[in-house]
Amino acid sequence: MTIPPAWISAIETDPTLQRLPAPPNRERNWVHANPDGRRLDIRYFVDTSGQRLLGIASFGADAEGPPGFAHGGAIASLIDDAMGTTAWTAGHRVVTLNMSVNMRAFVPLHVPVRVECAVASVDGRKVHVTCRVLSPPDTVHADATGLFLQPAPSRSAP
Repeated sequence: MTIPPAWISAIETDPTLQRLPAPPNRERNWVHANPDGRRLDIRYFVDTSGQRLLGIASFGADAEGPPGFAHGGAIASLIDDAMGTTAWTAGHRVVTLNMSVNMRAFVPLHVPVRVECAVASVDGRKVHVTCRVLSPPDTVHADATGLFLQPAPSRSAP
């Protein structure tokens, strides 16, 4: 049995965090549909304010880009999903308008990384979210900002 790193245990046992269930569309969702564990394993936790999300993610062989490392598109997909989930858990039913992702360091396959997202601001129907993917204590693999929009009431919202 492998003992998880202390930072994972700290997230999983933090009484101010609540683990989010898998989304209802899990079987059709690229980020969450991972029946054999070969693509992406992700667990999200939200703080009691609902404004901040933490995640534990690990990329498998089916997410490989450069040999032994996650594909940049897989990392961007994780970030998009995490930022959107952050906005949704804060009560904003949004869709992605724009994302800016800075890749800083390779993400090794089969090694857990920490995902940190927060609602930065809300301006009417616009929700701004920030996100980082890192390996504690201080390796930042990617950081991102996203602009999300709550559809107008006259339009169908997801």
